[in-house]
Amino acid sequence: FFANPDREYYLREIEKATGYSVGNIRREMLKLGNDGLFLRRTHGNLAFYKLNTSYPLYGELRNIVHKTVGIERFLHSALKNEDGILFAFIYGSFAKAAERSSSDIDIIVIGKVEAKKVKSRLFECQNSIAREINSTIYSPDEFLAKLKDKNHFISSVVKGKKAFFIGDESEFRRFIQIRKIGKA
Repeated sequence: FFANPDREYYLREIEKATGYSVGNIRREMLKLGNDGLFLRRTHGNLAFYKLNTSYPLYGELRNIVHKTVGIERFLHSALKNEDGILFAFIYGSFAKAAERSSSDIDIIVIGKVEAKKVKSRLFECQNSIAREINSTIYSPDEFLAKLKDKNHFISSVVKGKKAFFIGDESEFRRFIQIRKIGKA
């Protein structure tokens, strides 16, 4: 649900994805619907469920799910054994929690890596999460040179919201500052 928050699912789809019985799913979905987390719509004898993105705790639950079993976890697993990656993060609508079911996932990878291997691993991950992944790969020097040249794209990514799955924001900030001082 959190990977595609705008998509509706009917009970049999949920059964197929989870392996739980329709009766158990129906009971739990009704409870969650009564609590406001899910919206329910019927069409004939089919009941459709989708996340209520207006639910007061939606943003917090989304972040917890994505960090524990969600897309960031899949991406981390796909790239964690790839030597040379300093940072890998999601930017754009997904990082801002403004994604739609049709949104792709935009990723930047910074490191001394073989781009072909990284893209191959991300392609495998793309199939698992049922979302298109657009990756841009930079060597550390290339990224910093673009930042130093005030490249509009790089500057907006640095200033914008990011969801790190390799490295973290504070390490990234230190990386930028140390390199700026070292190159000055």
